[in-house]
Amino acid sequence: MIGLAGLSTGPRTFKQLLRTSWSVATLAQAAGVTTARAITRRSLLPSSIGSRPLQRAMALPMKTAMKTGMKAAMKTSMKAAMKKKKSMSTIAKGVQAKSQVLKGAKVKTSGGLTKDSLMKNKRGKVVSKKKHAAGKKLFAAVKKWGECVAKARAALGLKGFVAINGKKPEGKALYAKAKALYAQA
Repeated sequence: MIGLAGLSTGPRTFKQLLRTSWSVATLAQAAGVTTARAITRRSLLPSSIGSRPLQRAMALPMKTAMKTGMKAAMKTSMKAAMKKKKSMSTIAKGVQAKSQVLKGAKVKTSGGLTKDSLMKNKRGKVVSKKKHAAGKKLFAAVKKWGECVAKARAALGLKGFVAINGKKPEGKALYAKAKALYAQA
């Protein structure tokens, strides 16, 4: 603890006292030095008076000159790097990938679909031509059965939900009628 007037009473080392800009007399008093020779030594002088050695004093302007030179060089190189435009990807990814390819913004999707392998379906969604054809083919196989069930429902006068071949007698009757109509068609 240093008990000098005007100084903080917290624990401080002598090096910490040297770093501050106090007067030589205050530092000497804090160190407990009384001789004039000890007071004028460089180690006791604060940095504002000139305790920095000659080499350090010369190195500081060189450091600042190098820093400014480096900053200028960095700025010019960064500007040149920013001027180079990043090349855009020709592969479309994400939810809107197929529509981007169809309108010509991108060349192909991540799955490899190109503009000539895409189309819009009747709802306006962009789909693959192959998937569209496969879906039509699958639906054609069950279309006749759906029509027969609709005719059977109309013939039996059923309204609302009825499970085909369910536990209730209406469902059993509906299945039998639809099966008979499907066999005739």
